[in-house]
Amino acid sequence: MKTFFQRPAKLILKDLFLSILVVSIIIGLDRLALTYFENTPNEMTLGNCVLENCETPFSITGINHFYVSSKGQDNSTCDFNNPCLTFSHAEPLAKPGDTIHLTGFLGNITVKISGAPAAPINIVGEDVILSGLAVDGNYINVYNVEVTGAISHGIIVNGKHVLIQDSIVHHSVTENGINSECDTSGYWGSGIKARIGAEHVTFRGNIVFDNCGEGFGITRAVHVLLEDNIVRSNFSVGIYIDNSNHVILKNNTVICDDTYLRNGNRMSGIVLAAEIYEGWGMQLHDVSVLNNKVDSCYDNITSWLTDDNSPSINLTIDGNISTDSVRRSIAIYSINQNVIVSNNIIDKPIYVAEEVINLGGLELIDNIVNTP
Repeated sequence: MKTFFQRPAKLILKDLFLSILVVSIIIGLDRLALTYFENTPNEMTLGNCVLENCETPFSITGINHFYVSSKGQDNSTCDFNNPCLTFSHAEPLAKPGDTIHLTGFLGNITVKISGAPAAPINIVGEDVILSGLAVDGNYINVYNVEVTGAISHGIIVNGKHVLIQDSIVHHSVTENGINSECDTSGYWGSGIKARIGAEHVTFRGNIVFDNCGEGFGITRAVHVLLEDNIVRSNFSVGIYIDNSNHVILKNNTVICDDTYLRNGNRMSGIVLAAEIYEGWGMQLHDVSVLNNKVDSCYDNITSWLTDDNSPSINLTIDGNISTDSVRRSIAIYSINQNVIVSNNIIDKPIYVAEEVINLGGLELIDNIVNTP
């Protein structure tokens, strides 16, 4: 029998081609499997966009690009080959339209600079881990960062015209504990928070889980969009809309289980409420909860009574899917003015507290009870 090197050249080339093809297929299948597991929401794999409509942050074409790395040096030029060590060193270099890239563990970061209406500043994570991110500036886009171990809020937005996209926050609000050992000793931090001063903010395609506080907290914020986010297993409410207005929640997924229990109960899924804050008054109005999926929470979707018994105004809860709620699928405790609950597919009948049934406009329209 001829050895390999004694075979005709054509057969050798053919064998080499087939070998390369087989290896390429194996590598391709490996990558496909890896991509599947990275993009499966139940796996909660970090640092990956898990939704079909997520933008790819690396397609950003800024005017100038600056780089921050845990392996960099602050006496450098912050370019690709000579990254800075700290965000605060690169930040003054960025102007509207520029992009700052983050790599490695960088601790807490506060974004103080601002972009412009037609030229936001982009903050792009590339395998970055932060222990907290605050966005105080305006016209800022943040993509693909991972935050873990934050004492209070994982990501907090105080600025205007801010986008937080394709990011992951987990195991934060450690002032109340960590790894499901949570209590109420600290303040009510959130995995991702928009608070007073935040306006025209978008949270898109983020994953928030395993935090000893709220998943998302929107408190005294105006014009906020939450879409295509995944929230799972937090100590307090999954998505908490508190005394804010012109807020839209759409196409989000909220999943509850027994990992984090507060007073023996799972978190509530989506809650609309209005706590009292000095100098703010009651401003819970114009909130839309649209086409969300909420599964296995204590109450899946709830409108709570405001702290001063004032009406909740212009609320819409439409097209949502509620499954396997522990207590109630959709519960209305609020005094209502133009509140519409419509076209929802729910696992239990809508609960309306007796004391608020006839105190102001509440319409229940075309909701379908799909009892398991």
